[in-house]
Amino acid sequence: MGEHTGPAPAPDDAATRTWRTLLQALAVTAVVGAATAVTQLVGDGDALTLATVATTAGTGALMAVGAWVHRKLDRYLERGRG
Repeated sequence: MGEHTGPAPAPDDAATRTWRTLLQALAVTAVVGAATAVTQLVGDGDALTLATVATTAGTGALMAVGAWVHRKLDRYLERGRG
Protein backbone atom coordinates (compact mmCIF):
# COMPACT_ATOMS: atom_id res chain seq x y z
CA MET A 1 0.00 0.00 0.00
CA GLY A 2 1.44 3.37 -0.98
CA GLU A 3 4.49 1.80 -2.61
CA HIS A 4 5.91 3.56 -5.60
CA THR A 5 7.26 1.36 -8.33
CA GLY A 6 9.39 2.59 -11.19
CA PRO A 7 11.49 5.70 -11.50
CA ALA A 8 10.35 8.98 -10.08
CA PRO A 9 9.02 11.39 -12.67
CA ALA A 10 11.74 13.71 -13.95
CA PRO A 11 11.19 17.39 -13.29
CA ASP A 12 10.81 19.68 -16.26
CA ASP A 13 14.44 20.59 -16.91
CA ALA A 14 13.52 23.67 -18.94
CA ALA A 15 11.51 25.08 -16.04
CA THR A 16 14.30 24.30 -13.58
CA ARG A 17 16.86 26.08 -15.73
CA THR A 18 14.51 29.01 -16.25
CA TRP A 19 13.94 29.50 -12.52
CA ARG A 20 17.66 29.15 -11.79
CA THR A 21 18.52 31.76 -14.44
CA LEU A 22 15.78 34.07 -13.17
CA LEU A 23 17.03 33.79 -9.58
CA GLN A 24 20.57 34.54 -10.72
CA ALA A 25 19.29 37.59 -12.61
CA LEU A 26 17.41 38.77 -9.52
CA ALA A 27 20.58 38.46 -7.44
CA VAL A 28 22.58 40.46 -9.99
CA THR A 29 19.82 43.07 -10.17
CA ALA A 30 19.89 43.40 -6.37
CA VAL A 31 23.67 43.94 -6.45
CA VAL A 32 23.33 46.55 -9.19
CA GLY A 33 20.55 48.23 -7.20
CA ALA A 34 22.71 48.30 -4.08
CA ALA A 35 25.62 49.71 -6.09
CA THR A 36 23.28 52.36 -7.48
CA ALA A 37 22.18 53.35 -3.97
CA VAL A 38 25.77 53.57 -2.70
CA THR A 39 26.82 55.58 -5.75
CA GLN A 40 23.94 57.99 -5.26
CA LEU A 41 24.94 58.53 -1.63
CA VAL A 42 28.71 58.73 -2.08
CA GLY A 43 29.32 60.14 -5.54
CA ASP A 44 27.73 62.55 -7.92
CA GLY A 45 25.00 60.04 -8.72
CA ASP A 46 25.60 59.85 -12.44
CA ALA A 47 27.53 56.56 -12.59
CA LEU A 48 24.51 54.29 -12.14
CA THR A 49 20.87 55.14 -12.59
CA LEU A 50 17.51 53.49 -12.18
CA ALA A 51 17.62 52.90 -15.93
CA THR A 52 20.75 50.79 -15.40
CA VAL A 53 18.94 48.67 -12.81
CA ALA A 54 15.91 48.32 -15.10
CA THR A 55 18.13 47.30 -18.00
CA THR A 56 19.83 44.70 -15.82
CA ALA A 57 16.46 43.31 -14.69
CA GLY A 58 15.16 43.21 -18.25
CA THR A 59 18.29 41.47 -19.46
CA GLY A 60 17.92 38.88 -16.72
CA ALA A 61 14.30 38.24 -17.64
CA LEU A 62 15.24 37.80 -21.29
CA MET A 63 18.04 35.41 -20.26
CA ALA A 64 15.49 33.31 -18.34
CA VAL A 65 13.18 33.17 -21.35
CA GLY A 66 16.15 32.30 -23.56
CA ALA A 67 17.18 29.48 -21.21
CA TRP A 68 13.66 28.03 -21.34
CA VAL A 69 13.41 28.27 -25.14
CA HIS A 70 16.89 26.81 -25.62
CA ARG A 71 16.13 23.81 -23.41
CA LYS A 72 12.77 23.17 -25.08
CA LEU A 73 14.35 23.37 -28.54
CA ASP A 74 17.22 21.14 -27.45
CA ARG A 75 14.78 18.50 -26.17
CA TYR A 76 12.73 18.75 -29.39
CA LEU A 77 15.82 18.43 -31.62
CA GLU A 78 17.12 15.45 -29.63
CA ARG A 79 13.83 13.62 -30.23
CA GLY A 80 14.13 14.29 -33.95
CA ARG A 81 17.64 12.79 -34.03
CA GLY A 82 16.83 9.72 -31.97
